[in-house]
Amino acid sequence: MRRPISTQKPRVLALDLDGTLITCRSRQVELAAHVARLRGGARVNRAAFWRLKRAGASTRDAFVSLGWSMADASVLADDWVAEIESPDWLARDELVPDAVAALRYLASRGTRAVILTARRSRSGVVQQLDRLGITSLIDSVIVVPPADVVRKKSLYLRRLSAEGFVGDTEADARAAALAGVKFVAVSGGQRSAAFLIRAGVPLVCRDLMSALRRLSL
Repeated sequence: MRRPISTQKPRVLALDLDGTLITCRSRQVELAAHVARLRGGARVNRAAFWRLKRAGASTRDAFVSLGWSMADASVLADDWVAEIESPDWLARDELVPDAVAALRYLASRGTRAVILTARRSRSGVVQQLDRLGITSLIDSVIVVPPADVVRKKSLYLRRLSAEGFVGDTEADARAAALAGVKFVAVSGGQRSAAFLIRAGVPLVCRDLMSALRRLSL
C-alpha cells in the first residue's frame, strides 16, 4: 500500500553568520589595527579592542575607550566600515569549531538552515560560504542592511515561519522577540555571555550545538 505524501512543511532554523557560524575576531581586530596604522595613529591594543566590542561597544566607541578623540575615532570607524567586507579581510574568517556538525545535524533532522545576516553585500556572503565549504548545507541566504537590522531580521523571521533563531548579539535577540520567535544566543562571537545576560537575553549557550539542543532541534 502506497503511503500518503506528506504535506507538512520542513522546519526552518535561522542562523546569524558573523560570530555564530563563522569567527570574526581576527577580521575585526586586525582591521582596527590596520586603519589606525594607515592614519598614523598609535598601536591598537588588540585584546582590549575585542574585549570592548564584546562588552557592547561600537567600533567608534572602542577607539575612544582606547584613547582616540571622538573625531579621530569616528574617522577610524568609517575607514573600518568601508573595509570590513572586502574579500581580503573576509578571508580571515573561519568556521566556528562545531559549525559543520551543527549544520549536518539540522540536515539529518530535516530542518532547513537559513542564513539571516546583516551585511552590505550578499555576493560576499555567498562567496564566503562557498570558500568555507558549507554551501551545500545551507538552504538559503538572506542578507539585510546593517542600518535596519532589527526590523528587517524580524520581518524575515516571520516570513520564514522560523522555528527558532540562533545569533550572537542583542540585536539578534530583539529581532527574534519582535517576530515572536524563540532565540538562543551563542557567547563566543561579538558579544560576551555577561553582556548578553545583562542585555536581558534569556538563553545563552557556549556553542552552536548547545544552542540547537536548547531549541530542541
